[in-house]
Amino acid sequence: MVCVNDGEEVLFPSPGYPIYESMAKFLNLTATPYEYVEKNGGWGLDIEVLEKLVTPKTKAIIVNNFQNPVGVAHTRAEMEALAAFAVKHDLFVMSDDPYYQIVFSDFDKSDFVHIAALPGMADRTICAYTYSKSFAMTGWRLGAVLGPQAIVDAVTKINTNDEACTTHFIQKAGVTALTHPDAKKFTKDMVAELEGRRDLLAKELSTVPGFVPLIPKATFYMMVNVTGAMELAGTDDLEVFRRGVLKETGVSFCTRAHFGTPLAGESQRYVRFAFSGVTKADIEATGAALRPYFEGLKK
Repeated sequence: MVCVNDGEEVLFPSPGYPIYESMAKFLNLTATPYEYVEKNGGWGLDIEVLEKLVTPKTKAIIVNNFQNPVGVAHTRAEMEALAAFAVKHDLFVMSDDPYYQIVFSDFDKSDFVHIAALPGMADRTICAYTYSKSFAMTGWRLGAVLGPQAIVDAVTKINTNDEACTTHFIQKAGVTALTHPDAKKFTKDMVAELEGRRDLLAKELSTVPGFVPLIPKATFYMMVNVTGAMELAGTDDLEVFRRGVLKETGVSFCTRAHFGTPLAGESQRYVRFAFSGVTKADIEATGAALRPYFEGLKK
């Protein structure tokens, strides 16, 4: 609302958080998706493809490092390429950073840089942060926006007229989350627990016929390539597949279709598992339910 005008274009990641696309369309913008591709058992960007999407009406790009649903953790080289792309085409960058602190030990933190810290980016980057993930304050709706003063002033004006202010006790809880040693320990312990769940989920799903888990280095989501499993189930429809698995096994998951309009030419099929609100016993039970069902389909 403060960076892009009616009828202009914004680039957004797909698969990605679905509100990117729906909000752009609600504001009468052209929402143009850019894709992630499988790389080395995880996900990455193809900058050359991104270049082909730019038009004279493109004014902004949404960047979501440590991303829902794919769990991508961008390397410094990828962030530098995105920054150079934004500078080249004079784009605003909306950096959505909700999972900034939920990063696992196999991500090389020395290879990390925030896009706003790169040359030419401070005056064109708007960073959005929430307490929802790192401090498990999801329902409290507390966050912050950082960026150029003119942009922040406009955001403040909209926010003041939209919701007035955040409840005082929630503001105080946010200060405690940022400053209290126990809060920092909570986040550290939570991330360690999530990493254990991630590893167990990958182990369980890798034993299910037709399931190929893609290991996230951040967040608490795992995308799984189920192209082979859908062939076993005799369908190429993700929703039919999802409903069938739920009915036969009791296992629930989202599909790629929940995370933005699919791009033309997509040939692989994906589902997303969340491992935030489950126990390790739940994860083991998931594998125990899925394995016999898909092993039976092979016969």
